[in-house]
Amino acid sequence: MDFPKLRYLEAFPVNSQGEKFVCLRDPLNMTDKIVFLPLPVYFIVTMFDGQHSIRDIQAAYMRHFGQFLYTEKLHDLITQLDTNLFLESEKYLARKSDLEKEFRNASKRLPVHAGTSYSADPGELRTKLDQHFEEVRKQRSRDSVLANKPPKAIMAPHIDLRVGALCYAWAYEQIKEGDFDLFVVLGTAHAQTNHLFVATCKDFETPLGTIRTNRSLLENLKEKCGDHLFEDEFVHKQEHSIEFQMVFLRYLLTNGKEFEVLPILCGSFHQMIYDRKSPHAVEEFQQFIDSLRELLAKSKLRTCLIAAADLAHIGLRFGDALAPDDLELAKLKQEDEAKLKHIEKLDKDGFWASIACDHDSRRICGFPCIYTMLNLLEAQEGRLLKYNVMDDRNTGSAVSYASMVFH
Repeated sequence: MDFPKLRYLEAFPVNSQGEKFVCLRDPLNMTDKIVFLPLPVYFIVTMFDGQHSIRDIQAAYMRHFGQFLYTEKLHDLITQLDTNLFLESEKYLARKSDLEKEFRNASKRLPVHAGTSYSADPGELRTKLDQHFEEVRKQRSRDSVLANKPPKAIMAPHIDLRVGALCYAWAYEQIKEGDFDLFVVLGTAHAQTNHLFVATCKDFETPLGTIRTNRSLLENLKEKCGDHLFEDEFVHKQEHSIEFQMVFLRYLLTNGKEFEVLPILCGSFHQMIYDRKSPHAVEEFQQFIDSLRELLAKSKLRTCLIAAADLAHIGLRFGDALAPDDLELAKLKQEDEAKLKHIEKLDKDGFWASIACDHDSRRICGFPCIYTMLNLLEAQEGRLLKYNVMDDRNTGSAVSYASMVFH
């Protein structure tokens, strides 16, 4: 392999016994291996872009470290990464093709995070969720301002349920006020996608039962938007942002009237930010919004939108130079509150501007699905229900998240 090329992977720093490493992990989980790279080795891997030859990499290493990088050592590294499916190679492409075919032929999307992020045992899971909703109801009884009417939409986190399940419960408690036929679940795609929106026709399996997907509505949406709506469908296999919403929907609506979902992952909007371009000037975005709004209006289905969105990601794990201290966390809360005010007022342009002004320096990973929801939503106001920050001192990082309701 004369011009090695790394796949799209997650990279994050770790400290172990006083030594710094960069870890590589596959967001699609085609391999469950995690590779720990010392910083000099990480320097080498940054040049695995398909453009640098073996000799180019050796020359750059010599210039940077003043040491010769032996060809055998470099080939050993390439072999290790290729064995773990971290490189774009024939081995990776063959494995990818097999897994995509397997997923394409499956009728259901399995709960791949059950047993890790939440219990795979139905009884244990239900007991845990009972506790979270009971806590919400205790606090809600003291809040007479909350409207007892069906929401038009909710915003819930997609952070690990072991961290933020109570915040989810604040959002999902609101849907008990409605008798919905359809939930349009807008998730965040954490893996790379070729398109802005990614659908799947698969039903979603949960430990508490199956949730049906409205296939006819998705087929109509595909006719309007094009086949590319399903081009990246494989990304749904490992994506947690929609899976976690399905757990709450199935828990709350187990004994009631049956409902269906429209599961849509939102890809990255960053190219529009870098190009200083409004999403409404991008045909793919506007066509999706117009088509889905038209189909929902014609369907006459009682519909609730769900945005599965976390907020800021800051600190060492996400590429910042420093871990956030108390002052930085206070500043983060201020900035988040300003963004949430835009969302409460349904001010989609103000929300977009608040992120675009600094090129999304806070890494608001849920902003594509929030912005999409705001463009689909027909409501008068939003309300913040809960806000929280996971301050992870072990990794020197923090993630903020919130729940909201819209009427």
